[in-house]
Amino acid sequence: MLMLLIKVVIVFAPSSIKIFIIQLFSWCTILWFYFNADLFWILTSVIFYILYAGVGVALTFHRTLSHNSWKFHPLVKKSLIMLASMANVGSPLTWVAVHRAHHLYCDTEKDPHSPQHQSVWYVMFGTMFSKVSIKRVVDLLRDDYIIFIHQYYYLLQLPWIAILYLLGGWMAVIACHIVPGGLTWLAGSFVNYWNHTHGYQTHDTNDSSRNNVLTGFLVLGEGWHNNHHRFPIKGTTKGSSHEFDAIYYMATMLGGKMTVK
Repeated sequence: MLMLLIKVVIVFAPSSIKIFIIQLFSWCTILWFYFNADLFWILTSVIFYILYAGVGVALTFHRTLSHNSWKFHPLVKKSLIMLASMANVGSPLTWVAVHRAHHLYCDTEKDPHSPQHQSVWYVMFGTMFSKVSIKRVVDLLRDDYIIFIHQYYYLLQLPWIAILYLLGGWMAVIACHIVPGGLTWLAGSFVNYWNHTHGYQTHDTNDSSRNNVLTGFLVLGEGWHNNHHRFPIKGTTKGSSHEFDAIYYMATMLGGKMTVK
């Protein structure tokens, strides 16, 4: 218990300003990139968006770490956590703490990104400034690998950036890291706003969560949000036949096993 408390003191250092600066640079780069890059780099950025937003954040940070919906071989899980950590949306600890608070306090003033209590601008661009409670991630604090990722979160970006630069120069860094990271943040934030204001409700969840066809496909299955709020620990968000959940198929291809079916 003492070691756990020591970890708590060590790992929770403020990082919101750093994330905001990185994301602001990414957002400013996106339009320039898509107006100036050739087709190869544009397609490459889409592939890395799928890796970052889908395999990384949605499958790993969201369904695996936040809700324990999937189990993977330990080496696969560590690789997925590292991949998600390259997406510039915060460390596993901070991302999961914010998301669990959203489910616990959904549509109340304590919800870290509620359109009912905050502006669209805050929901889209300001969630990194939300206060998070370490009580929400005590289980993750027992994982030394996740602690390592959190402690060296920004330093771990540097080797990845260096590899990309060696492979394709600054355009590779922009197409494979900066732009996909910015898009990943915007996609997740768009779900946080749009899926609590627009769409249809299949289940009575006592909150404003909605399914939406637009985000359902653009965010690879995360847009079936009302389904997710009704069954948060299920490995898939799919409800009806038209609600395609790409992340479910990504997980099975990686050898994942759903904890609840």
